[in-house]
Amino acid sequence: MVPAAGGGSTVCAGAPGRQGAGAPGRRGRAAALQRCRQRGPRQPPPRESRAVTSARATLRPGLLRHDGNAGADPGGQRRHHDRVSTPPADLSATGFGAGGERWTLTAHSAGGRLRAMVEVVEPDGRRWVAGSGGPPLPAGRRVATFAGRSGAGARVVIVRVAADVRGVVAILTDDTREDLSLHGDAAVLGARLAVLVHPADVALASMTLVGRDGSHLAETL
Repeated sequence: MVPAAGGGSTVCAGAPGRQGAGAPGRRGRAAALQRCRQRGPRQPPPRESRAVTSARATLRPGLLRHDGNAGADPGGQRRHHDRVSTPPADLSATGFGAGGERWTLTAHSAGGRLRAMVEVVEPDGRRWVAGSGGPPLPAGRRVATFAGRSGAGARVVIVRVAADVRGVVAILTDDTREDLSLHGDAAVLGARLAVLVHPADVALASMTLVGRDGSHLAETL
């Protein structure tokens, strides 16, 4: 046996182990040994290669499993947690303020609570929002008001009234009279709503509730 470079080995004919009749002579063994050396070292059989692969899930944005991992629900339904839906408004109305402002009222009722928001657009284009939330009306009362403002801009008053109120008359400190329109269905919202927007240099002096027959109604039931 002759060691070979690279860790292989060469096993040649003529090495001890073949005896008796028919064994090659000295010249034959020398020739076989020469041919064996010319062939080079015996190479070890190639090792079986095992490819190691890692599974990678292709994830879609915003899809979460019930356990918080990305992917799909075990039942095959996907939950879109990155999309927050806003319930549709039960009421949407628009109007104008005493100083030329434009306003938009939206309201939504759920779980015995009424949420009302008013976006005001000033004459110079500036926008701001005010709103209120809670029970439609306090117990035992026909009316509830919320007042809001934004800096030196206009003032907004959100008025909620009971179903038996058919009109609201507002008087400002400069003696301006505002007959406020009522919006929404009291059976859906729990109250009807009105909006008053007025300049900052005046204030609300008084408010009168008008009933079905035109008579003035008390603020308490």
